[in-house]
Amino acid sequence: MKKIKIIGMGPGHEKYLLPIGREALESADVVIGAIRYLSVFGKGSQVLIPLTSPYTDIVKIIEGYKKNKNIAVLVSGDASFYSFTNYIKRHFDKEVLEIIPGVSSIQYMYSRIGLSYENAYFTSFHGRKGYIPRMEKPFNSIAFLTDQHWTPEKIAQYALQAQHVYQWMYIGENLSYEHETIKKMTLETGQNYRTSQINVVILSDE
Repeated sequence: MKKIKIIGMGPGHEKYLLPIGREALESADVVIGAIRYLSVFGKGSQVLIPLTSPYTDIVKIIEGYKKNKNIAVLVSGDASFYSFTNYIKRHFDKEVLEIIPGVSSIQYMYSRIGLSYENAYFTSFHGRKGYIPRMEKPFNSIAFLTDQHWTPEKIAQYALQAQHVYQWMYIGENLSYEHETIKKMTLETGQNYRTSQINVVILSDE
């Protein structure tokens, strides 16, 4: 039985794609993923399907190919952390899925700022406008994947209003790419930080 391989592509730059993920990608007949991945990793012999169609259409495409073709689905970061993987799992049995982990952008960010995350809380704001974040102080730090609604500015404002205040806010943009920027600031400064970039935000006392 052929497996549908879901590959975590890492924080962004191709050098952070793990060898096992690269091997699975190169052996695929059909590759589904963001255009930025297909433009870098796609080969002329592969069927390349951008992940821009409605997700229901993607499921139908996978159904049409899965019996006879090797399928790779490319997801950002770690395939098991707030990714398209959860949607795929709702439509296919676990037995036909092979999930290949990758380096998450949060892991990458902690390494870049030199903090440990043994007692940290990770979450994502992607597409969760009504979500209320946890700001409890028992965590040494809190890391967020942001979106256009939950910006660093809004996270800092919420943290100050909640009065579970960490001293520092780290904001990472374009992580792993040549134009990467990582900024450290107080929450007071962060509540006025405006950006159009999707980023990683970490609150910490260090």
